[in-house]
Amino acid sequence: MKKKSKILVSLLCLAVFVISAFCLYSLSGASSSALNVFKKKYPNISESEIAERLSKDSFSEVCDEINTLSAEGVRLSSLVVHSSVIAEKAKDISSDEIMSIIESKKNSDQLRILCVQILGANGRQLSSENTEKLKKLILDRKTDSELRQNILWVLPTGAETDAALEELVFGSDDRLAFQALKRLGFSNPRQAQTLSEKLLDSGEMNERSRMAINVMSAYYAKGSAQEREKWIQFVSKIFQKALEKNDTLLMDTVVFALSDMYCTQALSYILGNDYVDEAVKSYCVQQNFNVLINALSADPSDANIELAVAAMRICPVDKTVAALKAAVEKSGKSYDISEILSAKAEPANEHWISVEKNVKAGGK
Repeated sequence: MKKKSKILVSLLCLAVFVISAFCLYSLSGASSSALNVFKKKYPNISESEIAERLSKDSFSEVCDEINTLSAEGVRLSSLVVHSSVIAEKAKDISSDEIMSIIESKKNSDQLRILCVQILGANGRQLSSENTEKLKKLILDRKTDSELRQNILWVLPTGAETDAALEELVFGSDDRLAFQALKRLGFSNPRQAQTLSEKLLDSGEMNERSRMAINVMSAYYAKGSAQEREKWIQFVSKIFQKALEKNDTLLMDTVVFALSDMYCTQALSYILGNDYVDEAVKSYCVQQNFNVLINALSADPSDANIELAVAAMRICPVDKTVAALKAAVEKSGKSYDISEILSAKAEPANEHWISVEKNVKAGGK
């Protein structure tokens, strides 16, 4: 549970502060009126100077300015400095006061979203009263969809939250359902797997179905070889239907979800599929370089050697090439890998090893 909580906190912090990482301040989507208001208050000054001026305003005053600019069509992603300043000032503001801003429909959706993100960061503990208020907002179809998507990430883990998320998974908003299923994938993988099965059994393919494919692949990555094989056969049919409809997004979803399983069975399917682009196959080989090394080390069989040969012909990875050479020598059989050994190999990206461990441990 602690591991899942850390993952959720990391995601929340990323959601709050990623907008502060950009260097350029723009007012994309703003009306001429908003631009005039902004230019009048901040005439030809840098971001740091804008931040300095805003830092002298109160929390309430910065909120009012966000509302004013939002009313003129400025998006939250454009209010980089304002967002950064208000996140800092919010440290001295109570959760109840922030909650009152979120509840008030008089405030812009941009300000309410920002306050939701702030409420979920910095280790704030939600009271049962504020939790219920957020649940009420998230289940209200009249609430802005993006606001609801942000709320579902700050709700505390528990049976009541899971019940609310399940309701959203089968609701009318695809994007919200996608996020709800994704959140369940972190906080309650077993329930996410059950709901994903129901979605895929319906036969309807949309954004939430694509998320279900990812959830189920992560689930079966920890399963037996027989379970993985049955799942690969199932999604291969989905891939075929997507191919017939020229649904490249669904085709990519299947391929990358299978690659994320980190197993030789999935990689074999990907490399043997003539309709998967070479560039995508190359990416999958690099992602699964350590899967091949482990397979060759544990069982230098003809099947594993042939899979590694096929993979290294597409994208030779230095450590996998070395493992392949050792496996071929150990087998005592004749494999023509001279072309692979003479090719320039890509350096192994060790990052994928930690990702693979996380997936197999159920942390994805």
